[in-house]
Amino acid sequence: MTAADQPRPEREPYTTMTLTTEQLAPPRPGRGALPSYALAMFTLSACFGAPGGVLIAVQVAELAPDDKVQVFGLISAVSALAGALVSPIGGALSDRTRSRFGKRAPWIVATALIGLLGMAGSGAARSVPVLLIVWSLTNVVLGVLQAVLTPYIADRVPLGKRGRASAYQGVAWLTGNTVGMALASQFTLSVLTGYLLFGAVAAAAALLFVFVAPERSTLDVERVPLTLRDLRKLHWVSPRRHPDFAWVFAARALFHLGYGGPLYFLFYLVEDYIGYQGDVAEAVAILALLIAAPTLLAGPLTGLLTDRSGRRKPYVIASTALMCAGTAVPLIWPTWPAMVVFVMMLGFGLGGYFSSDGVLMTLVLPRAEDTGKDMGLFLLSGYVALAISPFYASLVVTHLGGYPALLMTSMTILALAAVAILPVRGVR
Repeated sequence: MTAADQPRPEREPYTTMTLTTEQLAPPRPGRGALPSYALAMFTLSACFGAPGGVLIAVQVAELAPDDKVQVFGLISAVSALAGALVSPIGGALSDRTRSRFGKRAPWIVATALIGLLGMAGSGAARSVPVLLIVWSLTNVVLGVLQAVLTPYIADRVPLGKRGRASAYQGVAWLTGNTVGMALASQFTLSVLTGYLLFGAVAAAAALLFVFVAPERSTLDVERVPLTLRDLRKLHWVSPRRHPDFAWVFAARALFHLGYGGPLYFLFYLVEDYIGYQGDVAEAVAILALLIAAPTLLAGPLTGLLTDRSGRRKPYVIASTALMCAGTAVPLIWPTWPAMVVFVMMLGFGLGGYFSSDGVLMTLVLPRAEDTGKDMGLFLLSGYVALAISPFYASLVVTHLGGYPALLMTSMTILALAAVAILPVRGVR
């Protein structure tokens, strides 16, 4: 075998600047570190899903029954945007934190406990303005918590095990949201109890993670001040200097935008597009479960394969392409069986995507000392795209040809998301 035939080793995710490899290396985490991390992500996702999908809707129906649709949409949009925008800020602040407990742990503990107070305040709100303000502030706190939890893989998981870790993270986040919404339906008569339960469980899971997987002290690490120039660039990474980061950022935004439209309109696709004759709400619940089941299978399998092969891009592209193909099924065949096939292919694609994309993100980060901030930017790309999805979907359905046009638009955007991965050169 010639030198040219030798497989190219996967590059390290970034070159360290101020921080050295030894300074960044934490104590070797115990066996419970990854499961406790997944539990923290699962319960945090449930905290977003339970109020966002059920509890706030119940409150709004009581507080503003005549305008509940508009008020619910306003609260959902404002709170989601608030949580998304703080992700890079929370990540940047934790990047520069120096303490005997590490740089992320103090933020995890503080935001978990403050988030519990925010959940209690949201559940106790007795007017729309109070609910809007308190839930938005709670989203800010929980957004920071997610931003300081997310860098765990980039910070502390060896390169050869990041696929498995990303599978844990992705599956936990996706299923947490769904389970949170399902469980929240049991608290429609006692909303405050629901808020308190979800907030307390999430706080306990975050504290458990800090205890099971302690960080190394960063007191001996050189302090990196957060300058005015840094503040101006918290939401920016130069595409010219870091093209791989820019391509992955764009691909993630397109991916979330592509699958978000049909997913948000799933109820109407079942009711209006395929003309389902039974209980539409029950049918949508079945489809939601059919999304979750393949995700649980595809996530760990893809994580294992991507770690063993050392390749990331093919799995991201294949998962996106699978979802694109699945969207074509109800477009060609608008029936209930086609919707079942569609959501199952969506579930397989989501599981595979988050397992491989989670690693890909860590391999295109520009600088070690900005890991939290830059991972926060990746979170922001997905959040903003999902927030936009219902609006673009409604415009397409209303003005550009109904539900077939929505499915075709979704396929086009997902295809572009797959293509956007091809120019990434620093990762196989």
